[in-house]
Amino acid sequence: MGRWRRSASHIVLTHPPVARYLIGFGLWLQGWSPDQLNGRYDSLQTGAYNAQAGNIPSARLLAAARHATFPFAVGSMALIYVVGRTLGGRVAGLAAVTLALANPLLTTIWTRALAESILAFFSLLALVLALRVLPRLTVGHVRPWLPIALGASLALATATKLSGGIAVVGVGIFALMQQALTLVRTRRLAGLRNWIDIGLAAVIVFIAVNPLLYPSPVVRTLALIQQRRDEMEFQQDVFESRAVPDGLSERAQRVVFRVFVTNATPARPLPFSPDVVLVTVGCLILLARVRRELQDGQAGPSLLFLLWAAAFYGIITVNLGFDSAHYYAPLVTANAIGSGVALGSGVQRIMSAPRRRWWSLWRRGQNTQIPAT
Repeated sequence: MGRWRRSASHIVLTHPPVARYLIGFGLWLQGWSPDQLNGRYDSLQTGAYNAQAGNIPSARLLAAARHATFPFAVGSMALIYVVGRTLGGRVAGLAAVTLALANPLLTTIWTRALAESILAFFSLLALVLALRVLPRLTVGHVRPWLPIALGASLALATATKLSGGIAVVGVGIFALMQQALTLVRTRRLAGLRNWIDIGLAAVIVFIAVNPLLYPSPVVRTLALIQQRRDEMEFQQDVFESRAVPDGLSERAQRVVFRVFVTNATPARPLPFSPDVVLVTVGCLILLARVRRELQDGQAGPSLLFLLWAAAFYGIITVNLGFDSAHYYAPLVTANAIGSGVALGSGVQRIMSAPRRRWWSLWRRGQNTQIPAT
């Protein structure tokens, strides 16, 4: 608690400011001014204290803030469709959106006056751009603005909430695997100029949107991360009922329970959520595609998505010290996309079965010799 108090004295916010910019801009468009806003809610005090101190927003202000974030929720749903379609076709995209709309966590947290829908929008936008750009870097040309747009999207996601930066880890691992495969196949690296564009765009945009980093970007970014860790420890001390034990197994169990039970697609009438089966099948389908891609010496979209999802699952699980729904939203989103891939593949198999049967019968007829009369 003492560490958090000390770090809080620095001019560094817990989270970067992009969500505040966008929500504030949305409120300004609706006619609100800064002097009409509420103060920062003090979680150490009672509701009566915060009400008296003006720290609780009015119903009108809360509705206006939700109006500001709602377009990002709609945009996130549209981007889920694009990701699902890229990985598994139209049916997969539609299935992914349907599951996301049916999910109790996403439909709740993305429609509140929080940063979550904004974070999801920029994260999914970066994923869409990555799926379009990164697999092509070693096999063909891409439009020059696309790598820059990808870097900017990654930066905006990270500058919305620090957890948005987890995507950078997935992209980084993909870059290493892609270059390793290219090096083995061609004895040289490929697409380095585009990777440099992505990195430079990400760094420049992340620093540019957060003036508090200007004096010393590296030191203050590290202070930003450290303060977030300190705040999580502070939350563990104050809200003990929601603290998660330090052991990796305990944290993994909590993630599985929250993602596949309490925040999963509703189970009824099944004894468990369909996510348990669909996500598993979707991952197996994508892994099979990854195997084929690697056999061809290529790092493709399926590998990129799995690394992206694995980065979020791994880093959130290891660092989960406080049981908050915010941490599970990216994982639930990845599950919806993976489930969409499973459903899309199943529908394609069902629809193509009559065609395969007709082709088999035709070939059999061609091979059948009619006896002479």
